Amino acid sequence: MMGKYISYLFFISFIVVATSQEFAGAQETAKLPSVVVQIAKRERIDKITDLIGIVEAEDKVEIKPRVKGILGPRLFKDGDIVKAGQILFTIEKDTYQLTLKQKEAALKSAEAKYATAKAELDRSKILAEKNAISKSQLDQKQADEKQAEAQTLISGVDVENAKRDLSFTDVISPINGRVGRAQLTPGNVVSEQSGVLATVISDNNVRVLFSVPQKLSQEYEKSIRSGEKISLALQLADGTYVRDKGKLDFVDIKFDAKTDSLLARATFDNSDHRLRDGQAVHVILNRNSDVNPIAIPHKIVSIDQDGAYCFIVNNKDVIEKRPIVLGEEKDGNVAIKSGLNEGEKVIISGRTHLQPGMTVNVMIGSSNE
Repeated sequence: MMGKYISYLFFISFIVVATSQEFAGAQETAKLPSVVVQIAKRERIDKITDLIGIVEAEDKVEIKPRVKGILGPRLFKDGDIVKAGQILFTIEKDTYQLTLKQKEAALKSAEAKYATAKAELDRSKILAEKNAISKSQLDQKQADEKQAEAQTLISGVDVENAKRDLSFTDVISPINGRVGRAQLTPGNVVSEQSGVLATVISDNNVRVLFSVPQKLSQEYEKSIRSGEKISLALQLADGTYVRDKGKLDFVDIKFDAKTDSLLARATFDNSDHRLRDGQAVHVILNRNSDVNPIAIPHKIVSIDQDGAYCFIVNNKDVIEKRPIVLGEEKDGNVAIKSGLNEGEKVIISGRTHLQPGMTVNVMIGSSNE
């Protein structure tokens, strides 16, 4: 009986000791500071450049009068879609029609004189063979024939010029596109010095001109050689994006000495006519690397006299200060060129008053905490 009692006391003592040890361990763990960590992993960090560009219509024509006269009615509405060859304005035709008739009459007279002079030359040649006329008389007939021929050519040119001037009384659009606001109203006397009557633009596709600083252009050249892909997008004044891929189609052959920049041009589809000639936009250049770096939230990076660093927790739950080299930044994340390995636990919260070498409780979290 006494043996059973001793065994019972031993069992009770064992439970009390074990429970006390567990409680002490829990108390010790509870005293450790807690930190939230994020597992370092590879992410895509694109290299974004924002430059100012100016939209330029693919084709733009300023419609100007080419002859003098009274401007007739305009044959379009402001903003209309027009076709190449479509008449937009007319200029009073009467004067030019009369001039054409005069020139055509002068041409007929010249042609008649030329025919007469040619016939007289032919007869003079026959007479000269028979020594019926002198050589000087023959020479004169040849000169008369040449002069009549020249006058015929001149009169023919006058007719063509008169036809051309008459055709200019129909002011046409040379391209397909949209016509802007008419600058002059009917009844005004116009001439080649009158300026622009209206502007027609073709903007189903547009060009965007932008300047690239020399340093940045050299970086892009290196990026292209290293295999990085460059895409282009546009951001409008209201913050919206034109995400149709732009195509870089021209880079100037020399730098602008005043701005130390290189002029570049990209083309964009504009079938929805969102972009207008002369519009200022942000040109977003995106260099996409095929190598995705390790990235961490930029807000957890600290900098001292030795450079950038972050805190990590090693596999023994001990804090380490880890020097790092920073790369590109995007959307609050920064690429780590060196100093951090994939899978390591980076402290993102609870860093206050922490020191390297401290043992901590670890909780897995996210960069949003």
